[in-house]
Amino acid sequence: MDKVCFLCKQNFPPGSLKTSRSRFQIIGITPPEGMGAADKICNKCLHKIYNEQIKKDRVKQLKENMIKDLLRHTNRDLPTLPKKIETEKKKRFLQ
Repeated sequence: MDKVCFLCKQNFPPGSLKTSRSRFQIIGITPPEGMGAADKICNKCLHKIYNEQIKKDRVKQLKENMIKDLLRHTNRDLPTLPKKIETEKKKRFLQ
């Protein structure tokens, strides 16, 4: 499937940028499910995937930072929380 984008199923115009599965590892993002080694993705779809994964990573990092701040401010009496309490609070917050 070299002539059609794996996601949007549109034909590649001449001279357009295409991305293969091996390039996803270099970029550092996960390829779409079901994408084979011979499949290619157009530049527009690649940007969509990249932006979605960046947003997910940012939200995850923000939640982790909020958990750290929450644990630090709500439990000032305890310098270090027992591991069991800390993991239970994280699980409740992330759900």
